[in-house]
Amino acid sequence: MKNILIPIDFSQHSLSAARTGCFIAKKNDATIHLVHVVKAPEDWEILSESQQNRNTEIYHKISEAEEEARRFTKLPIFENLVVIPRIYGGVPYKTILEYAEAYKIDLIIMGAHGQSESAQLFIGSTAQKVLRDANCLVLSVKKNFKPTALNRILFASDFDGENVKKSVKKISEFADDMDARLDFAFINTPGEFTDSQTIDNRLSKLQGIINPKKHKLFVYNDYYKDQGIINISKKIRTNILALPTHNRKNKKKYQVGITETLLFKTDTPVLSLVM
Repeated sequence: MKNILIPIDFSQHSLSAARTGCFIAKKNDATIHLVHVVKAPEDWEILSESQQNRNTEIYHKISEAEEEARRFTKLPIFENLVVIPRIYGGVPYKTILEYAEAYKIDLIIMGAHGQSESAQLFIGSTAQKVLRDANCLVLSVKKNFKPTALNRILFASDFDGENVKKSVKKISEFADDMDARLDFAFINTPGEFTDSQTIDNRLSKLQGIINPKKHKLFVYNDYYKDQGIINISKKIRTNILALPTHNRKNKKKYQVGITETLLFKTDTPVLSLVM
C-alpha cells in the first residue's frame, strides 16, 4: 500500500477515517490523498474560470473548502507523513472513483454511519456508491473509531466463484502489509446450508494461499450470515472484518448487502473488495 485515499467532508466521520489512514500510512510509508468534492455539475473541472465564476455559490464553497483543507492538514495526526490535499467540484462519488483510478490508489478509507444514526445517511450516499463501485480495497470506519491495533483480520466468505482466489490473495497481501494475523470464516445458515464436503472442495482450490499452519478456518453456524460474522468476530477478538463484495453496481440502493449491513451493526472496521 503506497497510496491511500481518504474522502473528507471535515466531519467527525472523515476525521476518524483520517486517523485510521495515518495509522496505516505510517506502517507502510504510504502517501495520504485527502479529497474533498463540492457538489457541482459533472463537467465543472473542464469549465473555464469565467464560466465557473458565474456560479458564485459553488465557487465560494470550493474556496471555503480549500481553506478548511489547509487547517485540516495541519492536524498533528499528519505529522511526518506525505499528504496531498485536493479540492474538486463535481459529482462526489464519480470524482472519488476517477481519482482512485488516475492515481493508482491501493486503499480508500471512509467514515461510515452506524446503527445509532439514520439509515438514510448511508443509503444512496457517496459512501455506499464508492463501496459498491471501487476497484480497490475500501476500509470503512465508524466516526468514533480510534486505531490502536489493526492486527487481527477475519475474512468471511462462501469461498465460491471465479474470483474468490483473487480476493483471498488481495486480502492476504493487505494482512501482510499490516503485519496482521489473518483468519477465515465460513458462515453456515439454514437458508443456505452447505455440507462439509462442498466446503472442503472449495477450500482445496485455495491451496498455496490459505496455509493451515498460518491461518485458522472457522465454520460457524448461525441463523443469519451477518450475525454469524459478528459473533465469531467477537469470539476471536477481530479488529478488522474483511469481505468480498459481489458487484452491486446495478442493484437498487435500498437492496442492502451483507457488507453494508455489517457497517450498521458493528463498530469493527469493515474492509471490502468488489468481486
